[in-house]
Amino acid sequence: AVGAPRAALNDALGGRRVALGADIDAYRRIVSGDCTADEVETLFGLLARLFANTPQRSEAQARTYVDASRDAVRERERDPGARFATKRDQLVTRDHPFWRHWTNADLDDFDAATACDFYDAGFASPDGFRVAVVGSLPDDATLTKLVDAYLAPLPGRAQVRATYPRAEEFGFVKGEAPITAEACEPLGASFPARGPVEAVVRATTASAVTDDDQQLARARSRWSWPVRVGASKGTTDEEKAEERLAESVRVDVAARCLQVGLTEALRFDAADVYSVSAYIDYHTADPLVDAVRPLDGILDISCGHQPERHDAVDGMVRSALAAAAKTGPKKRDLDSVLEALANDRAERLRTNNHWAATVASTYLSPRYRGDVGATVAETMRVNEAVRAALAGPEGVSAVGATLTRALPASLDRRVRVRLAPPPPFFRNRA
Repeated sequence: AVGAPRAALNDALGGRRVALGADIDAYRRIVSGDCTADEVETLFGLLARLFANTPQRSEAQARTYVDASRDAVRERERDPGARFATKRDQLVTRDHPFWRHWTNADLDDFDAATACDFYDAGFASPDGFRVAVVGSLPDDATLTKLVDAYLAPLPGRAQVRATYPRAEEFGFVKGEAPITAEACEPLGASFPARGPVEAVVRATTASAVTDDDQQLARARSRWSWPVRVGASKGTTDEEKAEERLAESVRVDVAARCLQVGLTEALRFDAADVYSVSAYIDYHTADPLVDAVRPLDGILDISCGHQPERHDAVDGMVRSALAAAAKTGPKKRDLDSVLEALANDRAERLRTNNHWAATVASTYLSPRYRGDVGATVAETMRVNEAVRAALAGPEGVSAVGATLTRALPASLDRRVRVRLAPPPPFFRNRA
């Protein structure tokens, strides 16, 4: 990634504890790294090389990558768990191409030159990037000198357009302004408008020779419901943005309470159920570009069970979800979730990874208004206020009301995917 042969780079960094990586996801270009306190300048040097040096292109490496990807495709196609997850993504996004896994046909059409052009244009300049550095750092004056020495001389947008003619085609530059979330065209993945939508993924006889055979004698189900997180009150954009944040905290608490309640109901009322989980997933959501637009996510519930129990477990999950929305969780479940969240937060606040991710993502928040510290403090204040309110006498009803607002009017609007073992005849033959 930094334009040097891997062997030469390894030699140059021998004995140094420093790492740097780059990635491009749906709406962001990401550069991340870590180092010891005495290697901060080395990390800045690598960062400068990432933007200043074009990675070497090799047809042999491209062929090796394609061959390795074909192996990965074959492994995914024979892995029942991977096909199970792929089917779920296909259904909840209506087979959106961005979330569609590669096939051998895609690899046949893979153009290594275009892929390299895309990467080169994406990391040709730090212009428009926000850099968050956290941890045991030099003083501000030293950091400023490092930025001036390593990042300031790097090319700007005008040079990128001149050097990489396809940069604007790829969406990395647009006129004289930096690319922002507002300039990104949403991918537009959408949950099915009607339901239920159901699918069964069966393990094949080929999987009988894998280490997963014991697990495949059982079954697994995964349910998905769309959720919409918006502001239920507020008059100004600032008030609505804060309320949308508060609602997202309440929805997260509701999902965690649901997992506790489902675990109790399924594992104790149906002892052959295991690995119960419930969480909110926002990875298919379009980016938030204003303070008041609702955030679309997915409530995911999954568990393992005996194959013949799938209808009974399905009914129990839907009944538990309907009851949670109607009456809220048990008070003891809510208290245990709030305590666990507080403990988890205390642990995360002591890690550099948490602060780096928090600060970096805050720059992309529509609530950010030029002072990242103030926005982070606002996020923490809202989180603490919501959890304190939920710990009070109205907390149970508030969690239930939150689920009612977030879930669709009919719980039939859902996706369910089942992973089932091969029919007994094929299992016996294997």
